[in-house]
Amino acid sequence: MSVLAAVHSRAGLDLLVAVRTSGGLGDDPVAVVTWSQLEIPEVGATDLAAEVAAAGFAEVIDLDALLRPFHPAQWNPHDAELALVRALLVPTLAPVTELFLEDVDHHLCRVLTKVFDGAGVHALAAGLAAYGPPSHRRPPALQQRIEALWYLDHLPGVRPVCVEPSKAMPAPPVPTAAATHTLVLGSDLVAARLGDAAAERRAHLRLLRTAAASGGEVVFRPPSLMGPGQLRLLEWEAAQAGIDLDVVDAATGPWGQRGRPAAAFGFTAPELAHLHSAAVPVSAPTVAELLARLSPYHHRARIELTIIDALLSADPPGYQPQELQQLLMVVSYLMRPESLPELGGLVESQLAELSPRARGRYLDQGRLVALGLAARPTRATRLRNLIKPGGWRRLKPGR
Repeated sequence: MSVLAAVHSRAGLDLLVAVRTSGGLGDDPVAVVTWSQLEIPEVGATDLAAEVAAAGFAEVIDLDALLRPFHPAQWNPHDAELALVRALLVPTLAPVTELFLEDVDHHLCRVLTKVFDGAGVHALAAGLAAYGPPSHRRPPALQQRIEALWYLDHLPGVRPVCVEPSKAMPAPPVPTAAATHTLVLGSDLVAARLGDAAAERRAHLRLLRTAAASGGEVVFRPPSLMGPGQLRLLEWEAAQAGIDLDVVDAATGPWGQRGRPAAAFGFTAPELAHLHSAAVPVSAPTVAELLARLSPYHHRARIELTIIDALLSADPPGYQPQELQQLLMVVSYLMRPESLPELGGLVESQLAELSPRARGRYLDQGRLVALGLAARPTRATRLRNLIKPGGWRRLKPGR
């Protein structure tokens, strides 16, 4: 074997297949390490290892089965234990010269980069977060080993900001035939720390109500980490609201084998951007609300919410790739300046080209001031900014 891949979601598998289709994996056999992100993998609706095997890869290493009864999230070998891990894996997989890893910052992927320390690293970024900063600060040695960042090209003309342009490798999304249903794309709001399970259910029910009001058949693709119990409860609540719901398995692909929908609703699903670029009516009625209360500023969901909001709130509808690229560059730098120091010299010029609306909607004045990208407001200016139509807001001590 010369290529080892690691995926833990259906979206990651779809991207890996797209990379293979585009020739990015070469002609050598590919072994795939896979595991479930579910807290209780046994209750998962799909068997990702089986899906990987069905996709025609040469070998599948199922960590869920290998580590049972322990959860993969509990397995994080120390550096002193890597020799043992290497002894277990290398006889089967050697020599590994290339690693294709979904989420390089995941601790299990970091383990693989240490075990196969001579292999080149290809990052697989399946969602819209690919266009933003890394979720963690990476060791310089690991960052230098990243030879390419593969991502689904949901935003033609826009590239990820966390790698050099020559390392950004887009893979085309799978084309689909048109259909007549309305698709509601679920998002893992709990995993993204945007609410608890009850809040996630309420948010999805609100989407389902809005989609049902538009008429036609409503098809719901649940988020990958929604357990069977939560899904059944959501189905019951939808039935109580008079919504005839058709639930499709995420394992059947982005559209659930139903073809490209006539309209789509969602929060942060990357397919929303793809459908929007394909002129399919898309709605995300709660995105502006989620974005407004998102905290802290470097919250990992900020890039996805910013992209969806920028696409759907533009007037006129649509986007200019250069403008969106500038916005993502500035937002990414404000989120993780320590991870993107090379952007520091560019952000100031890009910042000057953003519209006042974009600056007010997506940027944080405090972070701009802290990074030396904006002047600290005078007390008189701060007092004027506190005047609201409903009256005065109380000035907190020290502010």
